Amino acid sequence: MFQGTTAGYFNAYRADTGEKLWSFPTGSGILAAASTVEIDGTQLILIAAGSGQHIMARPHLGEVWRANASGPTRLIAFSLNGTAHLPASNKSLKPFPKPPAPEADAALAKQGENIFNGRGCTYCHGAALDVGAGSVPDLHRINAATYSLFSQIVRGGLYKDAGMPVFADAIREDGGAARHSRPTSSMKPGRNYRAQAGLEHPEMTSASAP
Repeated sequence: MFQGTTAGYFNAYRADTGEKLWSFPTGSGILAAASTVEIDGTQLILIAAGSGQHIMARPHLGEVWRANASGPTRLIAFSLNGTAHLPASNKSLKPFPKPPAPEADAALAKQGENIFNGRGCTYCHGAALDVGAGSVPDLHRINAATYSLFSQIVRGGLYKDAGMPVFADAIREDGGAARHSRPTSSMKPGRNYRAQAGLEHPEMTSASAP
């Protein structure tokens, strides 16, 4: 029997005793179950590796980061006589850009939070936007160019071919200010940027920092 771990290991065990027989480091957190197929007479064991962003996966993200298992999402196939090597990953998190807009006031931020939570955005982007290790864009790292396209992305379907749902019928255009506030509504984006620049400790905030 096979099992993947959030630390990025794909393990094989004896079904009768549970003894671990084999382990392979994929470099990417695994949340999926393994499956098997047969192609041209050869049995393959398949596993989807990648930390994912679904809200149910959030309790496991800490282990993904601690184990350095934040590699790319990919489908990996194994066979008894396989000779291929896993391609190296050059994935790395982008630095935090300067926040594209000032932090919203409390009332506007609350409106943005209600839209974000009420329309299911948390299922992919995380309740606290803390999804830097996976394949869905980390909104803490949103830059000014992407921020300026927010309405086209959310309501206009600009990124629908990349898997981003279209919310034209669910979110009104006049809610734009509140909707835009979500990526900048907490202190975290500005705090991370300032800490990265050496202007502020990552666990502290400062009204005078740029």
